[in-house]
Amino acid sequence: MDEQQKKWKPDPGKFTDNWRKMWFEILDGRRFSIRQTHGDEAAKKYRPHSAEENYFKQWGKLPAHVTSEDTEVSYADALRVMEMVNAHHDRYWTQMTKEYADKVKAFWKRLSDQLAEVQATPAYQISQQDRKELIEYSEAIVAKMRNLGSNGKTKHRAGQQGEQAIANQTQTAPKAEQGQDANEAAQ
Repeated sequence: MDEQQKKWKPDPGKFTDNWRKMWFEILDGRRFSIRQTHGDEAAKKYRPHSAEENYFKQWGKLPAHVTSEDTEVSYADALRVMEMVNAHHDRYWTQMTKEYADKVKAFWKRLSDQLAEVQATPAYQISQQDRKELIEYSEAIVAKMRNLGSNGKTKHRAGQQGEQAIANQTQTAPKAEQGQDANEAAQ
């Protein structure tokens, strides 16, 4: 990958308006999720940490999305902001879960009821055996892969498959007659 494409280099002057719009879309998404699990009142009480908002509007990335490899933005600054944001969110969720425990309980009951309804459908019942067989097949493959690597040695020496392919190709390749190239002989 081209180094210029790989590194994120923010350009606040060029993208400030877009980043501001994106920030409000992020908040709308968070509030939508909160509304689903804790209710409308809890969603209205959600406020992002100001450091996270400022960081996003300055760099065009949430601090949680910054890694040391992909950006010219300071990784240490992103970690510092994330610590504050995580503490802020922990306090918010602890409070909201206490205040709106009945809403959270109702949310989980809805999910449980919906799951039971889906599991009772004929289509689910029919495909249940297929799912079970796929899971068993996948588990068998994973077990086989573990066994192959369990002794720390591979079953064939490196390059063996490539050498075998070359040997097979030369054995099956038709002989070219005088004045004929390999492509003509193959036809």
